[in-house]
Amino acid sequence: MGRTQIFNDTQCREAAEAVSGVLYLAPSLCNTVSSVATFFVCGLIYLNYKFQLFYHINARILIFLNMGSYLIFSTATLLNYSILFVNAIFADNNCDYLFLTKNCSILRRCFLFSNMLSTLSSFSIILERAYATWKLGFYEHYGPRLGFFLATGCVMLSAMMVAIVTGEEDATEMMTNCYAFSSSPSVGHRVYNLFRIEFGVDIATWVGYFFLMWFHEHRIRQQIKGRLPQRFQAEENKRVLQILRPTILTSSAIIAVYIIFSSTGHLFRDQMSLAHYKQLASMIFIMPHNSFISMTLYYFIFKWGGQNKQKRMEDTMSSPNLSEKEYMAHLSTEWQMEFDKRQLANQSPRTPRTTSYFHRLSRYTSTV
Repeated sequence: MGRTQIFNDTQCREAAEAVSGVLYLAPSLCNTVSSVATFFVCGLIYLNYKFQLFYHINARILIFLNMGSYLIFSTATLLNYSILFVNAIFADNNCDYLFLTKNCSILRRCFLFSNMLSTLSSFSIILERAYATWKLGFYEHYGPRLGFFLATGCVMLSAMMVAIVTGEEDATEMMTNCYAFSSSPSVGHRVYNLFRIEFGVDIATWVGYFFLMWFHEHRIRQQIKGRLPQRFQAEENKRVLQILRPTILTSSAIIAVYIIFSSTGHLFRDQMSLAHYKQLASMIFIMPHNSFISMTLYYFIFKWGGQNKQKRMEDTMSSPNLSEKEYMAHLSTEWQMEFDKRQLANQSPRTPRTTSYFHRLSRYTSTV
């Protein structure tokens, strides 16, 4: 390809040895397949479910933001490996396996941005559910302000952190892969510090999720006993957390595992040859699989959401365990009990008209 030789022959030979090796190309091919499959699954979600979710508007905003982060990442990854494979196929000499950082600058920023956005949006879903728990009984009437606020915060914070990390990037550095941050002395240490921040957020996501589930099991049930609206919203909130659990926890776990492996491998870089280190980095780069796995889990979330919505509609129309007469009598009894509790709490006597209304309702249901 006639590129100017700015590395010595040893570095060019090690780069060619790394890129042309099976241990480098096989994981790269798998990552490419996972990136393509991410778009395929996203298309299935649209074709089958039209991106319809029956959750609160704030939860939907953050879920779609999280999905968007995977699509951004997969797009950048496809372009990255396309460049890598084209570079490897059409290389005229060993040094042609290397290319300038400035040709990868946008892709590297997309990788870091989408990775950070995925982590922050997962944590924001936990924050949104925590706020829904705090405002139990009122949250269903809230608009999308919280969702837009959290989403905007995630985007701005991700962009700001990426700008800080890549601000001193050296455009003349050479590498074999746009995601090879270890080959960038100018920003490599900052990238790994960013990974450590993401690791901390992933841990906070896990802790926040399990705390919310514990809080629902041990505290909310006692506080809302006998309160029908709050009890309904609490069960709905818990159901949303349970449905979102696979993708939130799986994504956080995969990102955390990658950060641990990459940070550990980075410590042994000086004890390995360039070719062996690049092959190791290629094998532990599992992030494209995270996008595919998370998008697949979202497919089932959309599926389960539709099924739960249909089941609730069927349960509303009829009771599966009671006949119509028994069902109406049971409903009347629950209303009467709830009315009596409120009257006792208010310390006010019922009017004859109200009392006779419930008596007439009871007699009607018993003779239907």
